Amino acid sequence: MHCKLEFQFDDYKGSVIIKVPQAMSLDELKNDPKLSDYMNEPIWKQNLLYKVFNTKEGKKYALTLYKSEEARMTIEGNINFLGLDLVKVTMLDNVCTQEIAEKQLSLF
Repeated sequence: MHCKLEFQFDDYKGSVIIKVPQAMSLDELKNDPKLSDYMNEPIWKQNLLYKVFNTKEGKKYALTLYKSEEARMTIEGNINFLGLDLVKVTMLDNVCTQEIAEKQLSLF
């Protein structure tokens, strides 16, 4: 199953399409301990960069969201809190490629 995730912090926004094992609600994904794993292999992304790195305290993430081409914000934190800035989840058709993702997103 594929879904579109929308992240937002103030006026900074970004979207990504990922593969998940089953249909999930916003609350389920916000609290899913595997959200970081799903984000590591995006099918499509817009105004968003995501990476995971190791520190002495454990795994951390860096999520970069964009307000405009020149204005961006990077949020870093413990991977358990990645869902804090997740604001919307849209489930998509099960078969999803880059081309299909772009067509489906143009409808939104």
